Amino acid sequence: MNVVTKSGTNHLHGSAYEFVRNAALDARDFFSTSKPRYSQNQFGGSLGGPIKKDKTFFFMDYEGFRSRKGTTENDTLPSLAWRQGNFSDLLTGQTFTDPCTGASSDTGQVFDPTSTKAVTCLDGSTGFARTPISHNGQANVLNPAQIVVPAAKTVALLPNPNVGDPFRYIWSPSLRNDFNQFDINIDHQVRQQDRLSIKYSFRDVPPGGIPDFPGPAGQGDFVRNRQQRASLSDTHVFSPTVVNEFRLGYFRNGYQSSLVNNSTDPASLGYQNAFYEKGIVGGIPSLNIAGIASIGASSWTPTLTTARNEMLLDTLSLVRGKHTFKIGGSISSWWTTQFEPAQSPSGQYGFTGILTADLNAPASVVAAATPAAIGSGFAQFLFGIPNNSGISNTIFSDTGRKVGAAFIQDDWKVTRELTLNLGLRWDFGNSFHERFDRVTDIDFTNGSYILPESRKNIPPFLPSGFPVEYSPSHSLLLADNRNLGPRFGFAYELTPKTVVRSAFGWLFMNPDETTVTIGMPLNLPVETP
Repeated sequence: MNVVTKSGTNHLHGSAYEFVRNAALDARDFFSTSKPRYSQNQFGGSLGGPIKKDKTFFFMDYEGFRSRKGTTENDTLPSLAWRQGNFSDLLTGQTFTDPCTGASSDTGQVFDPTSTKAVTCLDGSTGFARTPISHNGQANVLNPAQIVVPAAKTVALLPNPNVGDPFRYIWSPSLRNDFNQFDINIDHQVRQQDRLSIKYSFRDVPPGGIPDFPGPAGQGDFVRNRQQRASLSDTHVFSPTVVNEFRLGYFRNGYQSSLVNNSTDPASLGYQNAFYEKGIVGGIPSLNIAGIASIGASSWTPTLTTARNEMLLDTLSLVRGKHTFKIGGSISSWWTTQFEPAQSPSGQYGFTGILTADLNAPASVVAAATPAAIGSGFAQFLFGIPNNSGISNTIFSDTGRKVGAAFIQDDWKVTRELTLNLGLRWDFGNSFHERFDRVTDIDFTNGSYILPESRKNIPPFLPSGFPVEYSPSHSLLLADNRNLGPRFGFAYELTPKTVVRSAFGWLFMNPDETTVTIGMPLNLPVETP
């Protein structure tokens, strides 16, 4: 991508602007109890002029953006009764008969997952059954002693419903969106044939983000991004028909995301063996409960990523009769340093509710999707029995590669009406690799783990006797440098007002540039759980 900025002149020129928006004429959101806040200021200016008349010029600009925009969050949270284990509102008054045990239950009945046992069915076969939950003779009410400590402490951190619906929590937080950016461009006429240009661009986006709902149980993250670009270019005119352009470029992108709520130690809530580092990793693990808003830590957070890219390009333009040639090439190096958990570093738990359903619900009950058939995700959470759970390892790597390209292009004016664009590009480079060879893969021919040879003296994090083989390649991939891509295009003038254009190109993308190989440093045995 090419970015063009203005250049200064022999006269000092400048500009300034501000664009203001607010909520004066806005309407209230349908679901909001009040008009959300909205204020936006976009302002900046530019200045350009001479440093040395007819020789050296400068141009700079700045833009600031400040936005506070109210957003309406409409969350489904458990009712106050549910938080006490009272699910009597699910009862329908309609009953069904368990075909195995012959027991009659309400179609809204929730069952105790801890009571699952083998039984002899009415037809003499062996089946499984669960006991309906009840307490002190009340159907669909959970014994408080059965509510596990992590669930009770987590529920205490949830905000109470605040509208007529006992399961609804609505709030209108203000989303912060700010950034600052500026550009500086200096042009110097070294001599009549040479023009030197130096550019620097900066963009900073301070942290911003909101949780789904307030309090330490809300899920969300803060994101910060800072980008910097610098370039140097020299345009040399050998003659009116021969021009050369040389460019050096550098790009750096720093990205950081952090948990909105990371100060709570999961162990203090009863979640054992969860990672905790105050201010970095902490809070409630990621909880996915059917029918309830997500609770706890966001996935893929916290993240620290720095991407760097250095580029060198040179293009020679030649005009020879009806032919305009462009011959050149480029060399670039890019590296990405990243720390990132694959999911939630504090763990994640899923509660679909199916473990609180009747094991033998007849088809009619299943078709109606009543609690007796599908269970209650929140009741299952109070029991502390997830359908699935996990804790992820993290990506900690410094990966990159060096690539190059060479090309030739000919724009041939065959006739006054017909122009052909003919070209050929060669892409080459080494394979993606990690600076300290912290990559691994699997040899699908024999099931062995593959590691770089340089890690032979580092014991892999694998069970004893697990098959491992070593590769002489640092990247475990072989670079394919036979990437020759033709280019063809034409433009034909049918009439003075009608031109037909078409183009074809054969393009290559190295798999290193896709997300497939970026995950190689995440694989065991390089990373530990």
